[in-house]
Amino acid sequence: MDQRSTEAGERVGATAHDIRSVGEELRKQGKDQPAKLAEQAADRAASLGDYLKRSDGDTILRDAEDFGRRQPWAVIAGGIALGFAASRFLKASSSRRLEHAPTTARSLTNGAPTSRTGLAADDVIARHDDWSARADVPPAPLPPQAPGQGLYTEPHERGA
Repeated sequence: MDQRSTEAGERVGATAHDIRSVGEELRKQGKDQPAKLAEQAADRAASLGDYLKRSDGDTILRDAEDFGRRQPWAVIAGGIALGFAASRFLKASSSRRLEHAPTTARSLTNGAPTSRTGLAADDVIARHDDWSARADVPPAPLPPQAPGQGLYTEPHERGA
């Protein structure tokens, strides 16, 4: 854990250097306000990088717990934001997977357009939603039932 936090600190420090370079370029272009914001972001990133370099895993965990106790709403808001971002990512990646899926309803019906049931649109069943409402189609017979079973049973006579 200590090596990983040190490596992360070095990467964050390099990012801080890059942000600082962007701020200097903005200042050269006469954009003082964005340059000031970039400088502040670079300072914060540099301090985070230094913290990660000098801290071990236990210190980082203890500090995170302390922050959670002092600022519970910030942790809750961060969790909600992270959950929202994850849901958007999963939604976007699942729609991309569906677009590139090798087996689609169209390929299952040999290229024929499909209905909402997934059957080919030129299929008689797919074109008619409710066969029970047609007068020329008799209702299906009920399966035979043993006495005393099923949804409805005949009442038994008492005393017989």
